[in-house]
Amino acid sequence: MYKIRADALNLKDPKVIYGETKSEVIAKMFNYLQIHHPNFIGQPTIENLGRLDELMNQHIEEDNN
Repeated sequence: MYKIRADALNLKDPKVIYGETKSEVIAKMFNYLQIHHPNFIGQPTIENLGRLDELMNQHIEEDNN
C-alpha cells in the first residue's frame, strides 16, 4: 500500500491519497488536484504532466499500516 499527502506537494491541504500501487496513487491524486487545485496542474501539457509525475513520485511513501 502506498500513500501521498497533498501537503507534501506544498499545498495547504490535509488530503492523503492511498493506493495499492504508485501508479494508482498518482492517478487518484491527479484526479483530486483537477477538482480541488486546478491551478496547481495548469494546462495539461506533456511538460506539466511530466513535472507532476516526477513531483508525486518523489513524495509517495509506503504505508505499512
